Amino acid sequence: NAVVPTHVIEHCLAHTVLLLSMTHIAKKVKVSVSTVSFTIKRHSESGVHSHRKTSDRPKEITESKDKRLTGQQLQVQLNSGHRKQVLVSTVKRRLQATGLTGQIAARKPLLRRQNKTKRLASVMKRCHRTTEDWKKVLWTDESKLEIFGSSLRIFICCRVGEKMAACLQSVIASLPIWGCH
Repeated sequence: NAVVPTHVIEHCLAHTVLLLSMTHIAKKVKVSVSTVSFTIKRHSESGVHSHRKTSDRPKEITESKDKRLTGQQLQVQLNSGHRKQVLVSTVKRRLQATGLTGQIAARKPLLRRQNKTKRLASVMKRCHRTTEDWKKVLWTDESKLEIFGSSLRIFICCRVGEKMAACLQSVIASLPIWGCH
């Protein structure tokens, strides 16, 4: 049950005074016929055009439960322990209400001290080359081999503006290829 905005209620009641049909009022106000019908009925019963008091029923999902980050996993966990069934859309709405959004995790390269040392040694070995030496290079390429893990994107939930690295650091071996004459 969505809350009907006050200006829509006022327009519905104003057009009712003009003795217009509910269909005509719905088209003018750009709401459904059932919304117009319920609004007029509620006004005739109570005499006021304010919103009804909503139930103070406790929410199925609380902030302490929002720390679990995936919508479907949270839905399964909540539905297994409760009589009431919670939809995935409810879970996603609660996550968004607390400021969590779905984003793609930044890939974090595995940089061990050994890898850094090798790369520095490779650069130092070539730093003394002249422009003439570099003109002799026909082409260069670097192929990447993924040893374990996946190059697929990993989706995570995090707060707006927060960057979170992927949990699994994949080992990607680089193989430089040179062609010289």
